[in-house]
Amino acid sequence: MAGSTITGTMTVVAQVSDNVGVTWVRLYAGSSQIATLTQGSGNTWTASVNTATYANGQYAISVRARDAAGNEGRSASVSVRLAN
Repeated sequence: MAGSTITGTMTVVAQVSDNVGVTWVRLYAGSSQIATLTQGSGNTWTASVNTATYANGQYAISVRARDAAGNEGRSASVSVRLAN
């Protein structure tokens, strides 16, 4: 995904786990939340984002997660380009 040019719908899949249980996983473009991921089987969380609702350009995409104890973690960001 890093360095990709994206058009239309972007599907994000994240592997998230924690010893006390993950309560939510969210997708961010810079500091703006753009989606809440849904837990699938096991530690897999997914979301689909219609990128046509965002301006074309470069974005730093990252995932943030919170566990049942209130601790938060953040993935490294990856740069993507939207071109709709």
